[in-house]
Amino acid sequence: MNFILIKITIRRFLELLIPCAVISAVATFLNVYGILTTRISLCIALLIGLAIFMLINVRMLRQCYFEFRSNVIYFLVNMAAYLLFAGITMAVYYLGSKECFTWLFAVTKFAKYLRFDINNLLSLFLFHIIGLLTVTFAPIGMSWIITADNAEEID
Repeated sequence: MNFILIKITIRRFLELLIPCAVISAVATFLNVYGILTTRISLCIALLIGLAIFMLINVRMLRQCYFEFRSNVIYFLVNMAAYLLFAGITMAVYYLGSKECFTWLFAVTKFAKYLRFDINNLLSLFLFHIIGLLTVTFAPIGMSWIITADNAEEID
């Protein structure tokens, strides 16, 4: 992997980490200061946070696909960035305090507040499964970019 790809992978990692941390900090702040106090309000807030996170991520993924115009490089960079992000969340979950994890990654607890008796770890895994599926499906409908590039080369 060359320097530019490493730089873009780090950028994509930060594009995952920063929105997750901001959304989580807002939700945690609202909970700590008594605004989101019920299971239902926390569930709604975290589902909205998840939707916002995924929308931001899909937008960034599609932009990345547009920049690379290559399936291989797109998946290499974005899977590496997402696995790094998942690794950081797991490290904080296992090595950090519950408070630190909540302030940084509360949005990953979205499934815990649904009525399925899911613990934090299973909710974290569900979050990452959704994230990996997002990386996989975000470029759907964008194959015209690669096709258009090939058509220009033929002309």
